[in-house]
Amino acid sequence: MIYTVTCNPALDCVVQLDGLQIGGLNRTAGATLSPGGKGINVSRVLHEMGECTQALGFVAGGNGELLVSAVAKQGVPTKFIRLLEGETRINVKLYGETETELNAPGPVVTPQKVEELLCTVSRLCEQEDILCLCGSLPPGMDTDSYARILAAVADKGVQTVVDTAGEALLCALSEKPWLVKPNRDELAALVGKGLPSIEDVIEAAEWLREKGAQNVLVSMGKDGALLCAGEKRMYQPAPQGEVVGTVGAGDSLVAGFAAGWQRYGDMAQALRLGVACGSATAFSEGLATAPLVKELMASMPEIQEM
Repeated sequence: MIYTVTCNPALDCVVQLDGLQIGGLNRTAGATLSPGGKGINVSRVLHEMGECTQALGFVAGGNGELLVSAVAKQGVPTKFIRLLEGETRINVKLYGETETELNAPGPVVTPQKVEELLCTVSRLCEQEDILCLCGSLPPGMDTDSYARILAAVADKGVQTVVDTAGEALLCALSEKPWLVKPNRDELAALVGKGLPSIEDVIEAAEWLREKGAQNVLVSMGKDGALLCAGEKRMYQPAPQGEVVGTVGAGDSLVAGFAAGWQRYGDMAQALRLGVACGSATAFSEGLATAPLVKELMASMPEIQEM
């Protein structure tokens, strides 16, 4: 089983615009409302790929009920914890000549609900499961919250994935997660300098390993992804295709990598499937579909060992 935890999920309102006029009337070319949040996206892609998954996290208010219903309609099993106050946030994604995102902070999570999540995760996870902790932390959750979740499953033989940024990621490293997945910009912010070359990315990824990460997967958009695992440094270029939107592409990379690892137990195969899933989302109006992933896998460039 692959569990995902989204502490701060959202309803994503995706708006198509020909152009944005600040201070004026803008007419949209279309709009959709769908369940969002990094872990939820991971579970949606895993389900599409035929993998067993369950989405965990927090929801609140009427928006939360809409989110749970929407995820269930897509066939993804859930076990969300209901907060007593507040509303699950609505994020706005503007697609036009450029992508613009407007993300709300989310409802406050109380210490009691954090403890409930820790107990739920500890009870559900078993040996050889994969647990993916994804996205930002909502108000009320401290920066060590992911580290506490990792500690709750430390003796269970669970392979843990952390996809977040900043202090929350740095705190999680103390619990030696199996995999962390920053993107290139997030990694650059952590080390305090630009990463223009693959060699620079490798150096920064190795710094994360020195801090506690067992393996580091860096998403690099149109440039593919880099994996530092053990003594190996593997770079997977992205396949050719027209980018439609990048929202969810990094989450799809995580989903494909987790699915590939469970299927093959091989890092190179997991990396290839991860990049195929991430690219399939980038080339689509929504998240990756299994037929497109299969098509891209057949045309993937060779992995380069660095």
